[in-house]
Amino acid sequence: MEELIRDFDNFLIFDENQKITTGAQFEVATLLSSEYSSQIFKKNCSEVTFRQDVAKRIFTVFIKGQLGKVLRYEMDDSISPGHGCKQPDECYLYAPKGILFIIEKKFQKTTGSTCEKIQTPDFKLWQYRRILPSFKIHYIYCLSSWFKINCKAELEYLEYKRIPYFFADESNYKSNLINFMLTSEDYQ
Repeated sequence: MEELIRDFDNFLIFDENQKITTGAQFEVATLLSSEYSSQIFKKNCSEVTFRQDVAKRIFTVFIKGQLGKVLRYEMDDSISPGHGCKQPDECYLYAPKGILFIIEKKFQKTTGSTCEKIQTPDFKLWQYRRILPSFKIHYIYCLSSWFKINCKAELEYLEYKRIPYFFADESNYKSNLINFMLTSEDYQ
């Protein structure tokens, strides 16, 4: 148990006043953990509640490779894992309704192939739905502000496909993303 807490804490060691220069720093800085009202550490995951959730639903949170470790018995292992679908950056499972929110984080400062990476949600949703057929999967992007100016067509495509995305530099980023998760139609 101590090892798990140490591993989880490694994700949280980040001074929010530091300038973000890498994708790994971005992934840590955008974790929703500052919005938890409670957190219970378990093997390979944590159980959390969000401050803004009046219903106080308990979510299981997975960081990186933890999803596959905890849900391995739920996964259809006859499906070959797709590239980019092995270690989602941050996931929240609301087990009573089988709702899984997968948050994929993308950070960019200069031109490159990152625009192509946010063109792939169709494949990733298809893949996750095949691997975890008993879950309702929501795929969400957390993006750095660079995408606002440099990926307008890709953002338009995400809107067209109804793939939610949130910009981490916006002051209400975390509350908006959590609100999206808390108001899913799948709770009905």
